[in-house]
Amino acid sequence: MKRERQTGKTICPFVEKPFDNCFVNRLSSYTIRDVVAFCGKDYEACEIYLKNNGIEKGNNRTAVIQ
Repeated sequence: MKRERQTGKTICPFVEKPFDNCFVNRLSSYTIRDVVAFCGKDYEACEIYLKNNGIEKGNNRTAVIQ
């Protein structure tokens, strides 16, 4: 199967300058799944990303740090 080239952003724009509660700041074997998912291409579904952009989203796919 041929891989198609992805266009657009593929990582969260805040990875380089993350917020205090970002997953990338607390990288561990327990958070690696969330880092890959929410700091990667699904960053627009991350609750931390949404809150820091003034976006409210009632979606059960959003990330929550306890």
